[in-house]
Amino acid sequence: MKGERRRRARPLRCAPQKRKPTTKALARKAKTHTHKKKERKPRRKRDERPWRRTALRCVASRWRLGVSSRLPTTKEERRCASPPPPPPPLLSSSRQAARQKSSMVPVEMEVDDPRGWDFVDWVGPDASASIFRSLDDPADIVRAAAVSRSWRRFVVENEFSKGICLRICPEIANFTSAEEVSRSPPQPPHAESSHGVQRKALERDYRIYSYLSGALVSTSPSMDCILQCIGASSTDNFPDETIENTLIPHDRVKHRPSYWSSGGHDDPDAPETLTYRLNCDMCIVDEIKLQPFKAYFQYGHPIYSSKAVRFRMGHSKLPHGSDSFVTVEDENLMAIADENYVWTYTSPEFPMLQENVLQSFKLPRPVLCIGGIVKVELLGRVQKQEADDRYYICICHAQVRGRSLSPVFMVDTSDPAGYSVLKYLPDAKILRSEDAMLDDGSESLEWHSLVARYRRMRHLAIMNVLLGPEEFMDEDDIIGGVLMDEDDLGGMLEDDPFV
Repeated sequence: MKGERRRRARPLRCAPQKRKPTTKALARKAKTHTHKKKERKPRRKRDERPWRRTALRCVASRWRLGVSSRLPTTKEERRCASPPPPPPPLLSSSRQAARQKSSMVPVEMEVDDPRGWDFVDWVGPDASASIFRSLDDPADIVRAAAVSRSWRRFVVENEFSKGICLRICPEIANFTSAEEVSRSPPQPPHAESSHGVQRKALERDYRIYSYLSGALVSTSPSMDCILQCIGASSTDNFPDETIENTLIPHDRVKHRPSYWSSGGHDDPDAPETLTYRLNCDMCIVDEIKLQPFKAYFQYGHPIYSSKAVRFRMGHSKLPHGSDSFVTVEDENLMAIADENYVWTYTSPEFPMLQENVLQSFKLPRPVLCIGGIVKVELLGRVQKQEADDRYYICICHAQVRGRSLSPVFMVDTSDPAGYSVLKYLPDAKILRSEDAMLDDGSESLEWHSLVARYRRMRHLAIMNVLLGPEEFMDEDDIIGGVLMDEDDLGGMLEDDPFV
């Protein structure tokens, strides 16, 4: 084309000839073509021999601990592939020997399983005891004692069951000893070593306090535990305004007021006391309820309450039956004298409201009443009577809410020094109704005495229901003649063995 530069035609060239490969290239090519991919070896099946797998695990653990990792060779070694040895003790040999001599529990404990190691032996007796004392459920102590013989011996010798009872109810420290009373007469004693006697005593204490700790944390419903009144510090109109009226749950009986009234006093800080006996020797008390009296027959309807209230619990030094309620005021003052009682618990002070309602005073913790005596201390007075311009305290109803531990647990307080002994009656848990009145001479004297005492208390409680407060009686009922209808008594006439 015009104006364009014509390209110069290139001359045709022949195809380039291939160079002859050198010897090295031929060798490299031959090596590449002759190389074959390595074949994977077939996967080895899992070893079906369990003893070898156990041995390999032991080897790994021994290798981590720096112990020789030689595989077991003999048949005995294969069967008993032992675990790694325990770690060295934290204490030096001299200190460990001194600790072993001073401690009641030996450092080296028996191992029930020859192929295993005991936890107590691993951590030592002191650390193990600290761990066991941190348990707050009595069932955990019993379960731990059932693990092995060495654990049971460790629990029994260190008295962990008694320790947990003391944490729940510190009043148990008032018991000087604990005894187990069987229904059958005791066997004649035979010669035995001092170690065997001590061992049996520890086992007995373990059984008693294990069952007691379970009863202390039981969730059984509470009920009114007052059996009878012992006396009051003063009474304004004796016996019309007696302490017996506080057992009636109403402030009126047949259109007449029912209450207890203290004597008049010019000092508003003068205290008063009400003393009651419970329906058993051993009782767990949760709360106490009091209702001040509202004088609806006086002008302005004043309420004669106290400023505060406090409670004491304990047992009597007098013989059984001599602390019952009396009808003469002078003898009443003698029966409630503080020198006749041993108080094992004193509550903090609770303020009382000036209201005509049943006021509940919840104790800081459940309290074990040892001996069945409760004293209510009414501290201070708030209301004057216009007739004589003196201070009075009036209570129309009182309750002690709790649950009984008898007849399985009883208390012996016959010691003149005021000491108490805990009595455990294991056969009373299966006491049948027909056995309650049975006395065939085959029972031990102590068993018969304790059961008879409980039977008397139950009989008195039933009679209080049958012939008790007047508000339960109709005009057609005769107290001294025909008994009340059985339906009104809940069937206690025939069903209760203590009637």
